[in-house]
Amino acid sequence: MYENRHILVVDDDKEACTLLERILSEDGFLVTVADSRIALMRCLEEYAIDLITLDISLNGDDGLEVARHLRETRDTPIVIITARTAADDRVHGLESGADDYITKPFDRREVILRIRKILGRYKIQTSPMAMERYRLDFGVLDVARRELRSLAGDLVEITAAEFDLLTIFVRQPSRILSRDEIMRRLKGRAWSPLERTLDKHVAQLRKKIELTGDPPQMIKSVRAVGYVYAGKVEPA
Repeated sequence: MYENRHILVVDDDKEACTLLERILSEDGFLVTVADSRIALMRCLEEYAIDLITLDISLNGDDGLEVARHLRETRDTPIVIITARTAADDRVHGLESGADDYITKPFDRREVILRIRKILGRYKIQTSPMAMERYRLDFGVLDVARRELRSLAGDLVEITAAEFDLLTIFVRQPSRILSRDEIMRRLKGRAWSPLERTLDKHVAQLRKKIELTGDPPQMIKSVRAVGYVYAGKVEPA
């Protein structure tokens, strides 16, 4: 299932790179190593990369800024692997658009398990069929037709912003999305802590898709970060 999936390991610590390369290679992945932002971008131009592991400290570059840039320009999964263990660092890492955050020293089995889980989640995104239609707990989302229908086949009335927001969520189920990332994808601009637009959209969307009321089961809040879509997502 994961043979020939190509992982780009980005870290300026040679020992960490060697260890990750060995661990991932032994598990059947193709592995390429980069030690700087420039090398990372060169690799992305040369190879079809399925997942990136990224250190926060990177030869003078800010790894969080690198993650933000990657998230704004592509949908490749990102796993931050770093020695920074503070809670704030983890929050900032997830806010930057990373799919997961692993601290050093790491356990081999944990790294493999988390990477496999993320790649499994992204399978939905790589399916041409799934990019157009999704079967959800409460109905079917047809991206091409911009329609949301109930399980009974009735058209659900949602605004354009609510439709776009739901599409953002279901294309990356189970991944924590920061408010800043969602706003950049939804409105093309950064989120402001004083702005309530996104939270209002989420609240209105919840009224139309949640099956059980409080607490929300489809779109869950992640304190100090953003939201995560926790419902079922399958190709329709």
